[in-house]
Amino acid sequence: EPYFLGRRVSLSLDVYRCNFEANDYRSYDSKTTGGSIAFGLPLRDDELRLNLIYRIFDQDLTWNRPQDLSGGLQSSLGRNLTSSIGYSLVYDTRDSKRDPRDGFYVAFSQEFAGVGGDSRYLSTTIDARAYKELLPEWGVIGILRTGGGYLNGLGQDLRSSEQFQHSDTWLRGFEMQGIGPRDSRT
Repeated sequence: EPYFLGRRVSLSLDVYRCNFEANDYRSYDSKTTGGSIAFGLPLRDDELRLNLIYRIFDQDLTWNRPQDLSGGLQSSLGRNLTSSIGYSLVYDTRDSKRDPRDGFYVAFSQEFAGVGGDSRYLSTTIDARAYKELLPEWGVIGILRTGGGYLNGLGQDLRSSEQFQHSDTWLRGFEMQGIGPRDSRT
């Protein structure tokens, strides 16, 4: 809801359940149930926004032959509850959110997991994009995109499922789920 209670404050509520069976990209079954609530606040016109989020989810990783997995994945098996708070600062001058032809988009985000639950980490990410219409008569638009992140376990090792895994299709040259932790045994 972009205008929650008639104000320029956005509200987002999400509830989900995801079930994934072992396949060519992952050697274990995963069941995740969770939800989140987020608020967005304009800081300066419509160009700069602050988004605040609370997220909670329960993840259960299983495999019928855990002795075949490496130690890293074996330690990740079982149930894990993650409860986190976070924020993002978003600078957005794009001419259209759905089909941008000109402008910039930069998002800086941090998420702290450790507000209850089993996980404890701090995740920091940035995503930056620039759009420029190159050939207006043909609808050719140039896009330059970059991003990065840092994930730090706080007082404990990160589970394999908590580590960065890139699933976007915009990064060329890698197979589906080709970036992220690997298990050399499977």
